[in-house]
Amino acid sequence: MAERPQLSLADVVSIAQATTLANGGHVPALIIEGTHQTVAVALETIGPTFMDLN
Repeated sequence: MAERPQLSLADVVSIAQATTLANGGHVPALIIEGTHQTVAVALETIGPTFMDLN
């Protein structure tokens, strides 16, 4: 099996920029690099933080 190139910092920045522009602001994201593909998921809804609860 051919080895996939690793995700570069420039790739991560490109994904973050595209996500920010698409959502009109910063959205936390999870970037998962697997053996067959790389997936970026925007976490649009997350639970309250510790500061929100107190």
